[in-house]
Amino acid sequence: MGKKTFDVKDANELKELAKVILRNRDSYEPWLKPVENGIKGERRTRKLLGNEFWILDRDVDINGGDLIIQRKNLKGDILSVDPLELGLVQVKFIEKLTRQINIDLKYLYDWDETEDDLILLEGFFLLIHFDIKGAEAMFCLDSKDFKILLEEKIIIGKKVYKDDNQKELKKVTLAISIGKLQEHFGIESHGVQTIIDKINQRLIELDYSRSVSKRFFVGRKPNLIAIDKEFEQNLYTKEIKNNILEVQNELYQILLQSSDYVLHIKDLLRLHPTLIIDHKDGEFTEISLLKNLIKRINGVNFDGLEKALEGLKGNLDTFDHPKQEQYIEPYNDQEDELREVLNFYNNLIEEDNCDILEILHNFREQDIIFDKYIPDAPDLRLELKDLKKELLDRVTKELQSDFGNIGDEDEDSH
Repeated sequence: MGKKTFDVKDANELKELAKVILRNRDSYEPWLKPVENGIKGERRTRKLLGNEFWILDRDVDINGGDLIIQRKNLKGDILSVDPLELGLVQVKFIEKLTRQINIDLKYLYDWDETEDDLILLEGFFLLIHFDIKGAEAMFCLDSKDFKILLEEKIIIGKKVYKDDNQKELKKVTLAISIGKLQEHFGIESHGVQTIIDKINQRLIELDYSRSVSKRFFVGRKPNLIAIDKEFEQNLYTKEIKNNILEVQNELYQILLQSSDYVLHIKDLLRLHPTLIIDHKDGEFTEISLLKNLIKRINGVNFDGLEKALEGLKGNLDTFDHPKQEQYIEPYNDQEDELREVLNFYNNLIEEDNCDILEILHNFREQDIIFDKYIPDAPDLRLELKDLKKELLDRVTKELQSDFGNIGDEDEDSH
């Protein structure tokens, strides 16, 4: 590809070029259109949702979330023990109804390491704004809608590669058209109250499903990539990182086996009492189930965890931190350190470029070397003795000089 940018020669050329550019400038730039459409879509969304939900702002657009919303309820605020779930709203505005809308797959799906399967992310909403004969119109799609629309091929997936060779996949998008949505729903657009009710209902369902969801309870399955990032500063060996992964995997399996018991109790706490008093064969059904679940926990084997911990401990005990060695090694040999210090001060004195009181202060700070440490090497002992004597002589002369001046001043005053 040839060069496209060149230096302007001088002010005269700049003036001529500016004349061409400014006189032929369009009254409207093409890049303004998507910016204006984005602003228009967000304004309509805030107007639509502002009365029913709290709208939380975030400076950075992450995971397709143009807006974050939460149901209005002070008892379930973000910092409360049982906070209400948040919803992510992505906003689109289109002028031409024939134009497709593309949504990144990662906004809607995640990979569940526990189940080793693709899972739909709940709490994501897509609001598509458009106009019909000058009147505002919109569609609202949630996670469940996307699942159905994909199964019925109303929405189609598109592969996007980084190059023409189609070797490296860049992303997967979901293509949506207004015409197909109108055909599927049998209406030109969703009504305002329909959208409000839909978002409210989905967030209520999300509050419950996440509280009793095994996936949210146990979290992501441990992996080496996460361990590499977490322990990057420790500079652990690959073997130690594998030990850590083994320990975490053992703990994760124990957590999985105990999660059914804990989550079932959480579920019972949220249910109406009439739904949990079923009685069969002389015992409450839910009590029988809990007893069976606790038996499963009691049967958990900790041998694997113990073995993994022993392996980790053994490797940590023999691990030498590279950075610690880097900083400690030069000071392991005190005689080498002393030799460097003596050379430094001898050079200062020889050059007669030193403040003797400052050197004395430094000596006091390094009393471990000079007052409590006696080197084994005879030459070092002699050099240290000579330096101390030289410093003592210089300090004495400087003090005598100072006191002598004071004495002379006293004589003059009489």
